[in-house]
Parts: sequence; structure tokens; C-alpha cells
Amino acid sequence: MGNGQSRRKFLENATKSLGLVGISPMMSNFIVQTLSSQVFAAGTANTSGSDKIYIFFALPGGPPRWFFDLPLTPNGNTTKYTDAFSHAGVATHVGMAGAGDPQATYKPWRDPKSGYWLPPVWGSNPSGGSFTNCLANAAFIRGVDFEINNHDLGRLRNQSPIIGGYSIAGLLAEKTFNAFPAASSGSITSAFKATKPMSPVGLNYTVNTTTNPIAATMRYFSGKAPVENLAVGQALSEFDKYADKNNFIQKSLTESKERSDALVQQGVATFTNKWQPTYDKYLLKVREAMSLNNTSAFMDTKPITPPPMKNGNPDMRTRRADGTFMGDLSDYRNMVNDQTTVSNLAATFATVEILITMGLTQVVTADLGGIANLIMNNAGGKFAISNDQHFIGTLVSTIATTFMYRAMINCTEELVQTLKEKGLFDKTIIQFGAEFNRTAKADGSGSDHGFKGCSVLLISGMIKKTLVLGNVKEDATSTYKGHWGMAAPHPIAGNDYPLRLNDVCKTICGMLGLKNVSNNGEYILQNNGSQWEAFTGTKGEAKNV
Repeated sequence: MGNGQSRRKFLENATKSLGLVGISPMMSNFIVQTLSSQVFAAGTANTSGSDKIYIFFALPGGPPRWFFDLPLTPNGNTTKYTDAFSHAGVATHVGMAGAGDPQATYKPWRDPKSGYWLPPVWGSNPSGGSFTNCLANAAFIRGVDFEINNHDLGRLRNQSPIIGGYSIAGLLAEKTFNAFPAASSGSITSAFKATKPMSPVGLNYTVNTTTNPIAATMRYFSGKAPVENLAVGQALSEFDKYADKNNFIQKSLTESKERSDALVQQGVATFTNKWQPTYDKYLLKVREAMSLNNTSAFMDTKPITPPPMKNGNPDMRTRRADGTFMGDLSDYRNMVNDQTTVSNLAATFATVEILITMGLTQVVTADLGGIANLIMNNAGGKFAISNDQHFIGTLVSTIATTFMYRAMINCTEELVQTLKEKGLFDKTIIQFGAEFNRTAKADGSGSDHGFKGCSVLLISGMIKKTLVLGNVKEDATSTYKGHWGMAAPHPIAGNDYPLRLNDVCKTICGMLGLKNVSNNGEYILQNNGSQWEAFTGTKGEAKNV
């Protein structure tokens, strides 16, 4: 039996054996991959590793993204697109700038270092000033035609642009040799696919120090549970016999298991010790973001009072998640307080930091949830908003979603700083992606899908300055002008075509040293030897990648 066939047969038998002793298929597959990855790497002459780190944050539901990563005036002035709601009378509907309307303002914020006019949230660091760690290494990619108007496919294609094809996370995971090939949470896990039979370890978030997101999984290897450990040991004994008989590895799986046990037992204790202070650190970042500190860029400094009834009907801009209205909240700024949160945000970032800085994995993909514990009335009732905001009034949605994005950026700012301190940031890519952009409904009742002009955000130590790439065009046939329009044709895509996810994914694969997960696409960034910068070549030309 050839080496490749033996390896596949070994993996099949290993996984089946673990299944017979009562371990779930997902976990058995993960156990086999984890215990055998270093063994197979040592026994395979052409295996090459990677020191790159990849973190992908997905925003399921396609939340309104106008405050996060859709710069309005990349030409450095405010003569065009200065007000997201200043076109075709939309301002009178969404209540952003009309005289006498409640003011959730939209003032493009000028980054003094790059000169770009960016969404105001980027200048609203709760401690004052801007989010300098993120901005210094950010590439805002706007005007990306997602081509498919679908929640699930739009989200998954950020990772795997060919439906059912290989994913960025999957291809990098198989080039690394950590205890965990990859870790993932939420729906984005479905996008993971490698050329080898491997799966990411699933993360279930909890803040308990004894059952935190990773420690419970790690105990499968630690020998803490005698029954599980005995079953795994018996299975491994059979695996060893099979492997020795076929002579296709150079190490004993038992030895590898022993080393893994020692590593993981130490890791469980270390992780448990790290968990609470790391989680508390990010929880503080979320609560900082939910304060009124430095919010004047996106919200009036005086009370934002409910708009008056019109013909006896509440204003559509003040709808909340259950379809009722927030007319009895005296000041819309009071929707948020230090108990307002984004689902699992602190736990997600704490997990990512510990996994990466401890060297347990180099690949993490995770869903980021919606905003919760919003105050709905003067009596203190609470409600939550999912990211899918078709029927959330635009006044409520704009304020709440901006605070949500501020919390995400505040946590990212801390993660970037930690990665820099550990010397890891220069080989890290952090990507934010969603299913599509959104357009505000003309009646102010919520938002619609805007898949023809979407956004992607990259933050990486490989990018040495703020970049704005891609563009949008005003669509004369649309109710929504300015940056609500369509993705504009781009020279990289061939002048007649806008940027697409194929271009984004090909660029990320180039930065990570991976083969392209799409069949085509053009590089948006190029490597000049010391950094990745805006691509200046012509269509079809790959420079230094």
C-alpha cells in the first residue's frame, strides 16, 4: 500500500475506532488530526510549514455597515458623499440630519495621519482620539460585488469563494503544526475545508474558569478523565500497530500522544490561569465602548428625544426588534449603558488572544453576535437586536449598531496591541467580513440587502499604513445615492468590472503564502518586499506575490 493510501486508511481507521469507543465524530476526527499532525509532518519529506496567523471575524446577518468600514471620501475632501443620508430626500426619512429631528449625526471623521475621511466611529476611541493601532495597519476594501444575494452563501464565500471549495482557514491550517489545527465558532465553521481530512475544534463560549471555551476540549488529551483516556489509549495502541505494519511514519503515535498530554496538561492549567484576567480585560473594553465618552462624532451631545407622532402614528425610525416603538424613551442615548454588550464578544476576543499567544493554533474563525441589553423604555426594560435588521427603525438601528462596532474595534485595538507586544502582529491577518452591505429603507423602518456594493476590512502587520481600496458609484436608478450605490468598476478587475470576493480571497491567500482558493481573481495588494501596499499593476499581472 502506498504512503498516501496508507495515511488515508490510517485516518479512516483511527476515526472509526474512536467513534466505536463513544467519542463524537467531530471530536474523534479532531483528536486524530491533532495527535498525528506532527507525526505525519516528520515522516513526509515535502511538508512545509507556515508561521502566518489568520483570524477571521464573521458578522452573520449582514448588519448595517455604514459606520464601520465604508469610508465615504477617500479623495481627502468632503465635497462628495459627506452625509450618508443627504441624497434623494432620504435624510427626512432616516432622521439623521433634518432640522428638528432627533440627531444621530453622521460626520465623516478625518484621520489626521492618512488624510482619509472615514466613518465617525473610527475617531471615537472611548479613551479619546482614534483607534490608532488598528488604523495604522488597516486596508478598507469597499465596492466589492458579492454577486449572490444570500445570507449563508454570502457569509461563507468570504472564506471559500467557490461554494463547497477550499477555504482560506482550511489551507493555512494544514500548513501549521500546533496542538489545534484551527479553532472556530458559529456558522462560519461550515466554510472550513482543507485538502486534507481535518476539522477545526469547535468553541462553545462560557466565562466559567473550569469550563471555559478551550479547557474542556483540551481535557480530551490531558488524561484528566480516566474512562475517556483509557478508550483513547486503547484506540491509539491499535493505531500504532497499523502504522508500524505499513511503515509510513517515523515516530510512534504513543510517543506523540505522551508529548501531547504533557503539553496539553500544562496548557489547561496555563489557560485556566489566563482566562479570567483576559476575559475581564475584554469585558472592560466592551463596557468602555458602551459609555458616552467621545461619542460626539456620531451622536448629538444633547438628549436625543423621540420624534413626534405623525397623523397619530409613531415614527417608523423608532421601531425596535419586536416591532413595537420606543416613544417612551426620553433620551435615545440611554439605550446603552455599561450592561449593554455584544453577544460573546469579550469571550471571543479572550479566546482568540490566548489561543494565538500560547501557540495553540494559528487559525481562528468566529462569528460575532448582535447587541444585547439595550434599554427599551424609561422603566428600564431591555431588548436585543440581531445583525439582520430589516425591521429595526433606522434611528434605533444606527445608534445601537454604531456602539456595537465601537465595541468590536475597541476589542480589536487591544488584541492588536497584545499581538504587537508578543512579536506576532507582523505575520498576522485579521479579516472582518459579512454577508453583504445594507441600504436604509426609504421609510426609515430598517434596512435591505445591498450585496452589489459590499465591504471587507483587513488589519495586518503586513500592511504598514491606512489604505482605502475600491470604490462605489452613484446609481441613478436607486433610491439610495452616494455610498448606498453600486460597486464601481475597478482597473484591477479590468475596468469594466467591480472588485469581487475572488479578488479579496486571492489577495489574502497571497499574503498568507497559500494557493488561491478561487479559480480566478486579481491581487488588490502587492508585496514590495517589506510590506503589502495598493496594487499598481494591470489586470492579470501578479507582482511579487
